[in-house]
Amino acid sequence: MTYLVRRITMVNGCTCMDAKLAQPDQFFTSRLHIPRNSSNKFGSVVSPITVSQVPELNTLGIALARIDYTPWGVVPHTCTLVPPRF
Repeated sequence: MTYLVRRITMVNGCTCMDAKLAQPDQFFTSRLHIPRNSSNKFGSVVSPITVSQVPELNTLGIALARIDYTPWGVVPHTCTLVPPRF
């Protein structure tokens, strides 16, 4: 009797897809084509795409984001590696 053993590989807590079964449409998201409302005090809004939205991005080292700006808008940046100066 032969048993088929399927091994599931997990990386970063997400299942890795078998590369032989991957299809191009699995790497697609329609979330980045829609502008979001950027009328806030910074004049910008960031729409990140992570492995939660496109699981096939796991382990590829790819990060995607759309940034919508109003005129003179900025993206606030904070760095956690630098201690604050008072």
